Amino acid sequence: FVATGGWDTFLTYKAKGEETELLPGVGLLVDFLVDTQKAEKKVKGQKILILGGGKAAIQAAEICIENQAEKVYVLSRRSQEEVDLPYETLEPLIAKGVNFVFQSALLKMSGQGLCLKEVEIAHLDEENQEISKEILGVDMILVGAGRFPELIFVPKKMEEGNEGEPKQAGEVCQYVIDWETVVPYPGPFAKQDIGIFRPGEAKSDYRAVVEAIGAGRRGANSVHRYLMGETLQAPINMIRSDTDVLTLKELETIPSIPRHPMPELPPEKRIIDPDAEIALGYSQETALEEAKRCLQCGLICYRREK
Repeated sequence: FVATGGWDTFLTYKAKGEETELLPGVGLLVDFLVDTQKAEKKVKGQKILILGGGKAAIQAAEICIENQAEKVYVLSRRSQEEVDLPYETLEPLIAKGVNFVFQSALLKMSGQGLCLKEVEIAHLDEENQEISKEILGVDMILVGAGRFPELIFVPKKMEEGNEGEPKQAGEVCQYVIDWETVVPYPGPFAKQDIGIFRPGEAKSDYRAVVEAIGAGRRGANSVHRYLMGETLQAPINMIRSDTDVLTLKELETIPSIPRHPMPELPPEKRIIDPDAEIALGYSQETALEEAKRCLQCGLICYRREK
């Protein structure tokens, strides 16, 4: 189980003097652009998927094509109009072989050992509901977001009678475990339920202890559900950031009464006596009038939605 915590852009580590991805075949778009512009690194991968990134994704796709990448995909949950990338901007790259996939979401990653092999994506309709699925051969993902969401890595389920390719230790893929990712059920910040990088979820930043604890419990519960053969669904009636807790329709019989200003000590007297109280307080009659403005929040004085 990958728990991102606060490591931000640190998606690589050094082992035996070589840089290796913490997540197989995954890198950050901003790091990719910086490194390739400095000519410090060559483009890894021959089949590259770029997730989000806007105009930066366009720049990265061009670099990948110039470095003889076999396939380059640019994937976005939003439509072409929402991304604000006119066809005139995309046309030269499309002519060079870049595949732009709009209104689609990344569902699953799968691979072998330290290598990413393919991804599964979902094509969405206007209501962000899944229309169809598609498998893409991908060995490198460049992520436009600055933080990777939680993922569960599990052994890949093989179909009966299909044991896959022979397992031989290669130069890079020295481990031969076939794996795939499982997405924990959506958290309270998610605005959609489909796939990895659900809008809103990867941006919560776990800025509060209670949110971090909740994220950990959600991940643990998702692992448990998977191991027990259950579907990874959020609890019924889970409160999310856009949930209407109180469904007020209208307030009834609450008169609009203007507020009585608090009597204050005149400025000239404040100068004479700097220690004097400025707020003089209400008279008994005014205090009673102010008390009548109370909305009586402890009573059911409003009509609820059915």
